[in-house]
Amino acid sequence: MSRVRPDLSGSSRRRSWYARRVFVPSPLRRNLRAALRDLTSARPEVRRSAAQDLAIAGQDEPATATLALVPLLSDVAPRVRAEAVAALGILGSPEPVESILPLLDDLDSQVRQNAVIALGQIGGERALAGIERAYRSEQPDLTFQALLATMALDVASGFDRALECLGHEDPWIASESALQLAQLFADEPGEPQWEARDGKRARVIAALRPALARADGRCRVSVAIALSAVGEAEGAAVLCAFVQGAAELETDAAADLRLEAIGALGLLDDADSRAVLERVAWRLFSSVDRDAARVALARRGDARATAWIVDLLRSPWATRRQVGVHMAGAARAPSALGIIVELLERGDIDAESAVVALARIGDPSAWDAVERYARTGRDLDGRQRARALSDNRRA
Repeated sequence: MSRVRPDLSGSSRRRSWYARRVFVPSPLRRNLRAALRDLTSARPEVRRSAAQDLAIAGQDEPATATLALVPLLSDVAPRVRAEAVAALGILGSPEPVESILPLLDDLDSQVRQNAVIALGQIGGERALAGIERAYRSEQPDLTFQALLATMALDVASGFDRALECLGHEDPWIASESALQLAQLFADEPGEPQWEARDGKRARVIAALRPALARADGRCRVSVAIALSAVGEAEGAAVLCAFVQGAAELETDAAADLRLEAIGALGLLDDADSRAVLERVAWRLFSSVDRDAARVALARRGDARATAWIVDLLRSPWATRRQVGVHMAGAARAPSALGIIVELLERGDIDAESAVVALARIGDPSAWDAVERYARTGRDLDGRQRARALSDNRRA
């Protein structure tokens, strides 16, 4: 007898499709007791995930969590050591610094790097001494993380190290030093500024110019971004070639530089960089690059790009309005000011994002709106952020 083939058309087929889909719930983060229990598991992966969870679950009892994590710094599994030291950095207690320092010599790169990051998060004299040792190490991964940690803890020392690292033989270190200098000189209204930065501008330009001739493409692009941040257009040709895809980088991960390069072109005022931005901005298909180019053009005062951002703010969809708020702030678009204030007063956008955008627009009317929200705003987080921005501005 022949089998009858089942009919999988219509509703039967849809039920069959749904039947094959299995719901898998997201794993829940352990509470403090469960994380402490699983730190002693025989399975390395369980110990690793327990240490990761303890960074959050241990916030209410940091002394208990810290004491439990320290033994894992000598765990046989590198992944466990790496996660344990990362958790100790997040918890921030100074007691385990002496136990963390030996990990700077660990055979595993991730463990070494996490140790430097943790020392930077914890701070203090002993941690700083460890970061200094890491910076002088022959291990490039330690030097890389020590540069970042120093920049976060002490801007003056970080500045000197970034200048020194511009000539480092490792392209990732040299590239990152240029990007750190670019960030240091970025103009972010309402954010704390390094008081000595303007007096250092000439020194930075003098150090960046020869680095623009380095053989490594990633370094050249990063240096060109930094030159744009300090108001110099000498790297414009490098940025234009990179954004158009005409310059191949000798190192991996070129995509992480692309958005920064597009933003750097928005700081320049030459015709070539504007033409490159327009070619990217008005492509047919949507992309992150396209949106970044429109923001860069709007920052240069382009009417078409600015109108596009304002249209986002007027969208009936909350997600598009929210995107518009971020873009208006990034573009420093004064024409978006009125609608952002209107949306903020109606509660139609996230208040914290809105006051940040107003601060980035930065004209007197925008600051009036920020300070008014700091006094009378309905959203607690937004009001606190507005107060912090206003305080930073006055400082």
